[in-house]
Amino acid sequence: MYNITMHDIIHSPLEQKRLWAREGLAFSKNYIYLAAGLFIIGILTGIAYPDKLKSSLNSLGKLIDHFEDKSTISIIGFIFIRNVTVAIMAAFLGALLGLVPVLSAISNGMLLGAVISLAAGSNQLTKLWLIIPHGIFELPAIIIAWGLGIWHGAWFFRKDKNETMRDRGLKVSLALFRYSVPLLIIAAIIEGVMMKF
Repeated sequence: MYNITMHDIIHSPLEQKRLWAREGLAFSKNYIYLAAGLFIIGILTGIAYPDKLKSSLNSLGKLIDHFEDKSTISIIGFIFIRNVTVAIMAAFLGALLGLVPVLSAISNGMLLGAVISLAAGSNQLTKLWLIIPHGIFELPAIIIAWGLGIWHGAWFFRKDKNETMRDRGLKVSLALFRYSVPLLIIAAIIEGVMMKF
């Protein structure tokens, strides 16, 4: 595997950057599956123990209330910036042995599981369909970011540690901006529009 440098990225044509982004996604494929599995485990845990997450759900409710008097453009911008920040942090702080994306996948799954459980308990399960339209785009984007972050963190187990960490960091950035960011733009637009209804 050819290790790329920042010089390569700056001086390479767009098509080559796309190939490296695709390579980063391909190499992290199993880690993306792992991130999805951890997210599902988190969901099941949240469904089983929703009461443990009531404080987090209250904070989420306050955040949603904050949007009531905001314009659609403001909401879309806030959601996009927040989600991109989460994705970038998961991907790049994944260099710390993958701990950040692992914990993020589990905790976000638990939060969603608690929402599902409490909605089912109060006969409001049908309202959850509101998260499906933007979730179709947002969840894959974030799961890809988690998987890239875990793959990034696996540099530690390679013999050529420094070269691997640098190479993976660059490929993670290319893959993140090629695959996750466009999905997060679409998700933010859908969620922002739906919040005004």
